[in-house]
Amino acid sequence: MSTDIPEPARRTGKGAAPGRSEGNGKKRGRPSSETVPQRTRARRSQAERREQIARATYKLVGQHGVRGTTVQLIAEAIGVTPQALYAHFSNRYEMLVAALDCYYDMARLRPDHFSSPNIREDLRQLLYRHVEDKGLDLMSFASPHFEFVVAPRDMDLAKRFGEVQLKVLESVAALIEQGQQQGSIRKDLDPMVGAWRTAAFAWTEEIALLIGRDEYISKGYSRDLADLLIDDMAPRADGEDRNDLT
Repeated sequence: MSTDIPEPARRTGKGAAPGRSEGNGKKRGRPSSETVPQRTRARRSQAERREQIARATYKLVGQHGVRGTTVQLIAEAIGVTPQALYAHFSNRYEMLVAALDCYYDMARLRPDHFSSPNIREDLRQLLYRHVEDKGLDLMSFASPHFEFVVAPRDMDLAKRFGEVQLKVLESVAALIEQGQQQGSIRKDLDPMVGAWRTAAFAWTEEIALLIGRDEYISKGYSRDLADLLIDDMAPRADGEDRNDLT
């Protein structure tokens, strides 16, 4: 009598045990570590993490208002614990102040970003692209800074936002001065007057979208205003400079 014990039949298909051979001779189950690329998680620098927190805070302010933007929400937005935020900021107020700086960064109006021989036309394209040229949709860009404007006065955020807005105005004024030097913008235009006009243009577009009046942009009204502002900056053909819109 044979003493060999026959092997039990191997199960294939749906009931097969993980890792056993199937009819095609291939192994099932987890591949070996040699075939699985190891993913390493890049560690953010202190500056990068602060910027990430600030941008998340800015966006949340647009969604929940200043008071509704809690430390817990900020932490959840970037996938860390609330305690981890305090390695970069002392308190929630500092996170909100850092978020204000995001407005200036997203405005993209630094003079060194412009090297065209015709700054006036660069400014025209900048106004044309105001809706889509923020790296995120305009609603996400506009909503937060209006929330900062109406923030509780005891938090002093509206005043701080005014200081950031002044930086934006000064950047536009510097661009206008650059255009005056190259001859594309009339020399009698006060650069800060021109800067305030372009700011008013941007705010009008943003408010129109926030209150649901999209036709202000879709029907071309805002583009007409942009042309009026930029055309008024041009040197006069007859050599006579003027200080008012015509």
